Amino acid sequence: MIIRYLIFSRIVLAAYILLFFIHNCLALSSFYIFKDYKANVNHFLSVVRNGDLDNINYKIENKDKDNSFIKISYRPTDWDKYGWSSISWMISNNEEESYNMLEAKRVVFLARGDTGGEIVQFEIGSISEIQDKVTSTSTGALILTNNWQEYSIDLEGVDLSSLKVAFSLIINKIDNLNGADIYLDEIRYEFWNSE
Repeated sequence: MIIRYLIFSRIVLAAYILLFFIHNCLALSSFYIFKDYKANVNHFLSVVRNGDLDNINYKIENKDKDNSFIKISYRPTDWDKYGWSSISWMISNNEEESYNMLEAKRVVFLARGDTGGEIVQFEIGSISEIQDKVTSTSTGALILTNNWQEYSIDLEGVDLSSLKVAFSLIINKIDNLNGADIYLDEIRYEFWNSE
């Protein structure tokens, strides 16, 4: 009985040491697209609208406080050409500029709808001209609640060696006939550092 206890306690101690090592050596770091208004860690500040351009607007709420967030308003009309709108955070308006984000493991963000039931899709990257490259991924359609929830997009297998479109929200008229207000915060790429 004592021998079993000693063996068990050594196994537990070894597991604790291993977890301590993993926690301290593989620290999580973040590369923010948006943290707070005018935060010095924000990247990708060029915002581009696509689809039915006049239907989607973007603004920062609570600019004078530490808990600012993004509000996106979508208002479809009877004369829409495409039936969808999107808003994307780009590295810049210059097509030559990009980031190498190959080491990123996932994109994490907070989102909520104004009333709940809003249907949206979030996407990372852009369509590649090279057939063998997967340069984008998405959440697929999500139904938001009116409470903040954390979402993530796994980046495994996505070639982000030349990232230009860091984060996009896509909203379809068919899913949101009466329009929608979407709130976003803490949008970031996460990496595991082995330092």
